[in-house]
Amino acid sequence: MKIYEPAPGHDGIRILVDRFWPRGVKKEDARLDYWLKDATPDNELENGSAIGRNGFRGSASAISKSCVMMR
Repeated sequence: MKIYEPAPGHDGIRILVDRFWPRGVKKEDARLDYWLKDATPDNELENGSAIGRNGFRGSASAISKSCVMMR
């Protein structure tokens, strides 16, 4: 389910994993249980510049390392 879609009343736990709050969405309307803004890749990985430089395999490795460092 996407954050921009209306939240049904019985869909379970709702988690947003994004560093920035989505434009045009009120926090009350989102009905989220958790907002995990620290569980996202850094700017370089998120905007894709690492993929252009390192190719897919190098970028996948960088993303994996980034996730391990967040623990």
